[in-house]
Amino acid sequence: MFRPSTIRTAFSLVGRTPVLISRQVTRRQSNVVKVQRVRFQRRILTRRQVTSAIIYSGAFLAYWHFVLPLVDDEDDQVANNGRSDAGDYDDEDEEELEPIFIPLGWTKARPRSYYKGSDPEWQEFRRIAPDHKRHAKMRDQLVSIVRTTIANDPRFTRRMGDINITVGAHWLDITFPDGPPIEYERSGIEIGDDHITWTTRPVTQLNYHRLNRALYPTAVFSSIYASTSYLFSQHTRQIKQYLGLSTPESTQHPRIRSGKAGTTKPPTGVTDTDAEAAQRTATPSNVPPPPPPQKETSATSTPGSNPKEKKVSLPEFIPAPTQSAALHIFARTLSRNWKPPPLEAPRGTIVVSGLVEVKGTKARMTMDVSGAYDPKEDKYVLLRGAVRRIQDMSQAPKGGN
Repeated sequence: MFRPSTIRTAFSLVGRTPVLISRQVTRRQSNVVKVQRVRFQRRILTRRQVTSAIIYSGAFLAYWHFVLPLVDDEDDQVANNGRSDAGDYDDEDEEELEPIFIPLGWTKARPRSYYKGSDPEWQEFRRIAPDHKRHAKMRDQLVSIVRTTIANDPRFTRRMGDINITVGAHWLDITFPDGPPIEYERSGIEIGDDHITWTTRPVTQLNYHRLNRALYPTAVFSSIYASTSYLFSQHTRQIKQYLGLSTPESTQHPRIRSGKAGTTKPPTGVTDTDAEAAQRTATPSNVPPPPPPQKETSATSTPGSNPKEKKVSLPEFIPAPTQSAALHIFARTLSRNWKPPPLEAPRGTIVVSGLVEVKGTKARMTMDVSGAYDPKEDKYVLLRGAVRRIQDMSQAPKGGN
């Protein structure tokens, strides 16, 4: 019923066809053909296999004899110590495990709130308001902090000399805030041991302003713009000079580089006759003409002809490089636009602000100061100051005697 396929037999004999072809080729060369079948046996172990086996065996033996004993000893020590300190480890693990917070989105400001009459902060304000001795103590404490800080700063002592912290006037006002500072928050995902929730967490004022400054660096951008504008204008002027084009300096100063010292070129489009006519019309007839110009010996003389000028050596003017000027512009613009973040007084503090005078042996200085006084801790928790003016003790006339 089922016959063996001849096609399959033919396919199985395809591998023997090269022998037949080789016979035809050999028959052309010689009449006698000898065919010998050879079988190549594969090696049991090659050189590569032996090398790999030696390397892996050596690594395993080294790990078995040197690493495993150390690990077993450490495990035994941990097991012995863990029996006595198991309770301590459990307590520490419970305290250290805190949920992970992943902030997402932008930081937002909460609505401003105000103190109520029943709040403890407002009750403290009402208790301090009629106490004038407490007010004087708060002012004196702020004045002492400011003057001591200035006296210990070498930048001010070089300018003002020796500073006496007990001398000087001050004008300070005490303000009770209507409410706490604005609070900020940011949303994110909180991942704990048994929960994953969407929650919000508070953000401090300082971190909020730092984040805004990092996201919107307006001071840095303005400084970069000022320095790059200067570099672009300088390179443009140099390219115009190389190409022989007119530069803004040559158009603004047409009288420079004349033939003789003290002479100027007339404006373009005006001839000599026009200039003489204009001079005649502007000069009355009864006024005698000016004397003829004398020979300018000093200007036309060769350098070194005057014996008094032979030993005079003027320093060579070397302009500052463009990169240094650009860096100076960048630093100056950054210092002008870089302002400290406007921090508000913390909750429950009293604002003391005004002017404080600091006197030295060389000069005196007036400062604008503002501090946040905490009545519970009896100290200032926030202090800001800026120099208003510095005036020398002795002032000489700039016009001379």
